[in-house]
Amino acid sequence: MVSAFILSAIGQEPRMKRFGKYDRAKESKKQKLLKEIEDRKLPYLTPKDVQFEQLSKAKYPKLYIRRASCVPQEIHQKVQQGLTTLQDYLVPAADESNTTSIKGRDPAVWHVGLKIAWDIATPGLAFPLDPGDCYFMLDDLNMTHQHCVLSGMQPRFSSTHRVAECSSGTLDYIFQRCDVTMKNLQKDPMLGIPSLISLELDSVKQTEEIHNEVEFEWLRQFWFQGKRSAKVSDWWFEPMALLEKSWREMEQMTKLLLCEINEAEWSSERKHQVIRCLLPYLEERQELRKSWMARCQSRLARSLPVDEQPECRPHWYNGDSHMPLPFDLEEIISLLSSQLLSEDGDVRS
Repeated sequence: MVSAFILSAIGQEPRMKRFGKYDRAKESKKQKLLKEIEDRKLPYLTPKDVQFEQLSKAKYPKLYIRRASCVPQEIHQKVQQGLTTLQDYLVPAADESNTTSIKGRDPAVWHVGLKIAWDIATPGLAFPLDPGDCYFMLDDLNMTHQHCVLSGMQPRFSSTHRVAECSSGTLDYIFQRCDVTMKNLQKDPMLGIPSLISLELDSVKQTEEIHNEVEFEWLRQFWFQGKRSAKVSDWWFEPMALLEKSWREMEQMTKLLLCEINEAEWSSERKHQVIRCLLPYLEERQELRKSWMARCQSRLARSLPVDEQPECRPHWYNGDSHMPLPFDLEEIISLLSSQLLSEDGDVRS
């Protein structure tokens, strides 16, 4: 049991391999600690130790244990109903022949082991968990500490639930964002010619910000792994098609704004204000498109099987009559930048 604590708390591996300075430093730190530990075992305390309560409050205050008696009975019943059918098929018969106590910890009782990350001097804690108990890792505890479950001898099911902040990052959220943008687009009821309702800076900023969010946080993220996700489910293709339709409208809105800048009888000050508002979003869009293109064409991406390779989408070639603007925005950015040149040659004065 103690060796399991060591392996889970210090030797755990991430699900996805990442290669970078941070990861190499982290791996180096882990190997250094493992070398220092050698065959020794990590110190840890249980409720039977005198210092347990004091250390728990001082070093581990963000772990909250909620005992089964505090959990509503209907929740226990629903969980039990959902897991009962699995028990006969998935849980082997338990061997309860070894009931030796391990340093004050009954091996028949489940515990949650917790320790400060990369700290082999401060003792860890082993909190006992009775059937039905819950534990909560509050605030940034999961970032600053390492934890594991020390399973007892009795077969038992467990589940992990994460509470996420979901005011953004959901389909409802991004569809609402698209609806906000579309409210600034109108079409002539007779001719169907589109135009922008507002050219105020706040409207420009909002439209272009959502434009980039849809393209880079949703469409390109999805199509980078779309072929692989399609093997599991094709559910996401419909909402992505709707988002891409809105994104095409936003491309049209950007073109309409560029036309207004070139044709509207604005003062130089007004024109420069709009260009200064628009230009950073176009520059960001250009750089991110280049970055995503490079990812999709990287050696690692091309080494994947053909049906798993990422797709650079949306993508089109300059001059495509079906698209309002070119994929490569370099020329447009250059033209807008030149309009910000002052008489003495200073850029973006």
